Amino acid sequence: MPLSGCATGAKHSVSRPQVAAAPTDRQILPVAAHGAQPRPHASFREAAREELRTFLPRLRDDAAVMVEPHNLVLGSAMLAASIGIRQGLDSDVRSKTAEHPDRWGEASSTLGHFGEVQYQLPVIAGVWATGLWTGDESLQDFNRSLINAYTLTGLSTLVIKGIADTDRPDPDWNNGRFGFPSFHVASTFAIAATVEEYYGWKAGLPAYTLAGLIGYSRIDERDHDLSDVVFGAGLGWIIGKAVAGKHLDGDGRVRLVPFIHPDASAALGIEIEF
Repeated sequence: MPLSGCATGAKHSVSRPQVAAAPTDRQILPVAAHGAQPRPHASFREAAREELRTFLPRLRDDAAVMVEPHNLVLGSAMLAASIGIRQGLDSDVRSKTAEHPDRWGEASSTLGHFGEVQYQLPVIAGVWATGLWTGDESLQDFNRSLINAYTLTGLSTLVIKGIADTDRPDPDWNNGRFGFPSFHVASTFAIAATVEEYYGWKAGLPAYTLAGLIGYSRIDERDHDLSDVVFGAGLGWIIGKAVAGKHLDGDGRVRLVPFIHPDASAALGIEIEF
């Protein structure tokens, strides 16, 4: 499928801080607003309580973007591609990793930690607390998108794992069950997609690179098949882009658009704004 990019759709009334940067249709948010002052302790507690009180209603609203037709079509395409990989390539990859397991050694194990909940949640919580403490509205909005995308990705992954209950290359991992899709990969791609939507490719590219390396580490350690990793990456990417797009632009659609190749062949492309 030719990729011409990803879209967040039409712009609405959400405003963003203006920063000096290379010309682009989308304003990239600074990591922290200049001049943001720490909140007093009482204000911090009040802000934290308010964020927790409104978490579930916001999560419900953001979950609605997952069933928009554009996102369902794209998700179905990713599922079909993953099924094709499972039927065609997974057995070959399994054979190769069985012959040469852990090619990256401790590096694969270390990368795997970056995709685990017990390592991810403290970082997310720290960034969330920083946004509340400084009163930085742009960082707080990023945190809301990040937390909701992460939560929806985790819940979606658990549901799909329970339904599919596929085996893993190595039975030592989770008794060889619930392989599809990879939470490690889905969660890190959701984080990377949210970072890229808010802060642009200069921040997004390193995040995607790390997510890709984590995906390879899951194959290298024989925790997951290639199809588990591919679908996990697609699932996290779609949810991250959709949720962040809804917060930034009021539109959570990852758009599929008609694409005509110079050789006159027709296809579908993914629309991305730069």
